[in-house]
Amino acid sequence: MKWAKNQNKNPVRKAKRGLISNSFINTKIEKENNNTVKETGFPIKTTAGTEIPTFTLTDLDGKTYDSKKLMDNGKKTLFVMAAEWCPHCKNEMPSIQQFYDENKEKVNIVVIFTHANSSLDAVKKYITENGYTIPVYYDADGTILEGFRIESFPFNLKINGTKIEKYEALLPQLEALVECETDLTANLANVSSALHQVFSWWWVGFYWVKNEELVLAPFQGPIACTRIKFGKGVCGTAWKEEKSQLVPDVEKFPGHIACSSATKSEIVVPIFDKNRKVIGVLDVDSEQYGTLDETDVFYLEKVAEIVSAKI
Repeated sequence: MKWAKNQNKNPVRKAKRGLISNSFINTKIEKENNNTVKETGFPIKTTAGTEIPTFTLTDLDGKTYDSKKLMDNGKKTLFVMAAEWCPHCKNEMPSIQQFYDENKEKVNIVVIFTHANSSLDAVKKYITENGYTIPVYYDADGTILEGFRIESFPFNLKINGTKIEKYEALLPQLEALVECETDLTANLANVSSALHQVFSWWWVGFYWVKNEELVLAPFQGPIACTRIKFGKGVCGTAWKEEKSQLVPDVEKFPGHIACSSATKSEIVVPIFDKNRKVIGVLDVDSEQYGTLDETDVFYLEKVAEIVSAKI
């Protein structure tokens, strides 16, 4: 779901998967009658059960980012819309900086400054003079301001959607997808598509054992290596060792096969037949270092079991 500038409808729509919750990290939350909460010194509006649309973020140097890749990575997100001239924003920024310093490894902090009654130069000057190191973005044309229907500053939103919650919601969907389908290719295609849709990984798909090689099977992502030999690369190693491979940094994996220079981390999970023989692998690539972890391994092995149950 995306929005464009000046569209009429509010893009923060009701969704089946609740991505916004009333809990954030382990801090104490004090609810108020006006549907805001106080947390680490600044108010955060919450609306349970709504989904944040995808939009483009531009940093102060003009580099653009996809909001889904920044915020939909298993971490919770603190989303802040502010103005450099706003006295309330100025009062809360030190608290946000402190929160960022203490929680940046566990939480995404997205601070966006408005173009309204301001300019990029003014925002740059404000950030520099105050020594803030929070990742800051600039809403140059008002797309985000209008998209969220923001009428006052600061506008703070906490976005939930942990990795575990997403997997727990996805697994029964995958089981339902493959339940009545006997064709292997169809099932692999749907499973890879569902995983890609939920997690937005750089690449996710399957390789299948054929004639003593792993041969490319259905996937989502850019062009991939077609054939991988036994014991070669992360996929071949998972096949040879008959166990999942978690690689936080592919450059440090001996013999890594660079199908794409964009891949920074990787997980490969073997798929077994009823006799515990490896018949294929499930491969996940990320554009970021260290974003894949043991939680992913645990649940991707469950995905592999769903696939193997249909063999």
